[in-house]
Amino acid sequence: MCELLGLSFNEPVSMTASFRAFREGGRRNPDGWGVGWYDRTGLFQMLKEPIRVDKSELASHFMRNLRIESNLFISHIRWSAGPRTEYVNTHPFYRKVNGKTWVLAHHGIGARFRDLQCTGKLVPMGETASERIFCHLLEWINSRPMLRPIDFFEAVAAKLHEINRKGKMNLLFSDGHYLFAYYGSPEHKTLHYLNRTPPSRPFSLQDEERRVDTGKAKNPSQTGWIVATQPLTAEHWKKMEPGQLMVFCSGNRVF
Repeated sequence: MCELLGLSFNEPVSMTASFRAFREGGRRNPDGWGVGWYDRTGLFQMLKEPIRVDKSELASHFMRNLRIESNLFISHIRWSAGPRTEYVNTHPFYRKVNGKTWVLAHHGIGARFRDLQCTGKLVPMGETASERIFCHLLEWINSRPMLRPIDFFEAVAAKLHEINRKGKMNLLFSDGHYLFAYYGSPEHKTLHYLNRTPPSRPFSLQDEERRVDTGKAKNPSQTGWIVATQPLTAEHWKKMEPGQLMVFCSGNRVF
């Protein structure tokens, strides 16, 4: 049931190795895929299709030829619980609010998510509860007074706990600066995280018999965090705790 992947690094990195392992989940989640990132100027970019990721020529082109690098990526592969397999229902979703482009990918179930109020310009374009969660959350964020980052993170955590009472959910979302990762109910599919620090060492992809030499592929100064539904490599991944919000910025964990 859906897969999430997020990266936050101190300098631009390629997500090729992570995406290669991530796309193996397409066999279990055939209803679409997407990846969003912010380029070196801070402009949001996105590729997504309502087709199976491991059958997608565009996904293969992204992985092998585009050589895209960014400090921050959010990716999703979709299993639909009802809404049609169409572009408008494919994750990630994005909206521009007060000069910031926000992006969100969601994994979860719960009919009561559709009760969340969305008014004004922030209304869903598609049929998914995921997009309704996104619009509702952005309206709430937009109504908050200016807060210190720590106070804002605590307020976001409380709001996500409130939304999570309507169902089961895991979220990755970002404003281009912070990467937010939320793991909800304990009976729901968890999220895992990995802190990758220098010196880079070779690692094996979890679902493929191949070895990746990160020392050759990466700058030794690159450090950051990866969040994924399932561990993607044979490295030492940790599980998030139920109800936990983690926030990353430029390769550092800040909450």
